Amino acid sequence: MANQQEVKVPVLGEGIKEVEVSFWLKEEGEAVNEGEEIVEVLSDKAVFRVSAPKTGKLGKILKKDGEKVKVGETLGIVE
Repeated sequence: MANQQEVKVPVLGEGIKEVEVSFWLKEEGEAVNEGEEIVEVLSDKAVFRVSAPKTGKLGKILKKDGEKVKVGETLGIVE
């Protein structure tokens, strides 16, 4: 759908190719604002928080807590 936008793992630094989903700060169906931190991920070097790409609601969480995710992969969908 055109109104959906993927929440992706951003490029976090040189040498970081994969992160682990630490925990979601929002649940499916909850309202989110563009730029609001919605999920925390861990690399072997640091903790990062990923922000919502647009205002809407967190429609679907694709990667659960504890899952390994590569940089550029989709974590969830904001509707």
